[in-house]
Order: sequence, then C-alpha cells, then structure tokens
Amino acid sequence: MAAWILGRGRLGEDRPSHLARLVSLAPSMTANLIALGFADRIVGFSDECEELFDEPLGLSLGSFTDIDEGVLAAVNPDLVLGDRLLNTSENLNAIQRQGFPMAIAEVEGLESSAVFLEELGELLEVAPKAEPMLRELRALLAESPSSELAGRRVGILHPDASGRCLSEATYPASLLRWLGASVVTWEGELSEAVSAEAELILCPIEEEVLPEDLRECPKLRLIRPATVLCFGAGTVASVHEIRGDLSTG
Repeated sequence: MAAWILGRGRLGEDRPSHLARLVSLAPSMTANLIALGFADRIVGFSDECEELFDEPLGLSLGSFTDIDEGVLAAVNPDLVLGDRLLNTSENLNAIQRQGFPMAIAEVEGLESSAVFLEELGELLEVAPKAEPMLRELRALLAESPSSELAGRRVGILHPDASGRCLSEATYPASLLRWLGASVVTWEGELSEAVSAEAELILCPIEEEVLPEDLRECPKLRLIRPATVLCFGAGTVASVHEIRGDLSTG
C-alpha cells in the first residue's frame, strides 16, 4: 500500500495512480483540497469537515477520532488524506490494513505548513495552483513575529472535547506563539488550577459537542475548528481571523 507523509520535506517521486475519489479525515486536509480545486472529488469526509463545504457531495465517515471503516470501504477511495495530530493511530492503522493509498500530514509549525502545501500540490499534480498560496504564506512568514497576543497566556483544548491540552509541538501552538502568545500546556484534563494559570483557553469545537462541565470555564473561548487547525492554504486566513477576533477578546 502506498503512503506519503506531507510536511517533512521527504515526499519522494511516486504519485497516486488515480485521484477521482478522495476521502479527507480532517478539516485541515479538507480545507486544502477545496482550495486546490478538489471539492467535487471528495467522496467522504469526517463530521468536522462539513462546515467547510458550500454543499458537500460525499458521505460523512464519523468524527475524525472515530472513522467508520465500513463507510470508508463503501466509498472506495483512490486516496485517503489524514492528519497525524487529529486522527487516532488506531484509525490510521486500520485504514492502512484496508489497503487504501494514504497521505498523512505531519505539520508541527508554520515552516512545515509551507512544506506541506508545496508537497500536497506536487502529490496531487497541481503545483502551479498551489504556488500563489505558497507565495502568500511565505510572505507572511517573512514578516516580523506578530504581537496581537503578546504576553497573553493561552492554552488550546484538544478538539475531541476531552479537556486535554494540545502539546507545544503542534501547528496550533506554533501559530499562537507566532502571534505572540505564551502557550500554556497541562497534563490530563482541564482543571481550576489550569484555568487560573491561563488567561485564555481556546476550544476549536462546535458548542453542542462541548461537555457541560467544560462550558463552565469562564476563560474558555469557542472558535471555529478551521481557525487554528487548518494549515497550508488555511494558514493566512487563520492568522487574519485570530488577529481580528482573539486579539480583542
């Protein structure tokens, strides 16, 4: 089974033989596929991707932490695209055993976000279409680090509503540090001690999915999952959204 890792600068020469039927297991991948003109080829997607479509044409496969392998087999994709941060290793391993070609994003910072976008364009053989987005992203990276969140202590909840924190070695944490924030991390679930340490706790999840006990945290700020989870083509939009929203919150 063919597999590609995107974001590490080691794409290799092989390419998928067919790209007519794509499955995206994470909003990060879906946003980039749409930006590159592949929306009408997405035959399956995780629940969290639905808000990104004007009108989804494919089938929902369940949450990105619990992909329905039966539905995945039914849509019979030519390529499955996932995100190492969001999709569980159990799901990714199970999909690998089903024999579908896979492309997995491993993006840990803004620089690897640009590498990911370049490699995805090459993998899908639409590098010229990715180039304007890459120029915009590289121009952003050439700026001085931002200061919209300068000095603010910010934590990020994992988008599975568990109350766990995303680690510092993730793209969302890198994005917030670039915006000037001091990223707060913790072990286990969100607690009163944690909420006392952080000035702001971001939660990239829909409100109806958030457990009642987490809603009681006064410093919790709900944001669209795409805001801090979509790297590559979504990086510049994420920065603009955070600058216009979180910096005044």
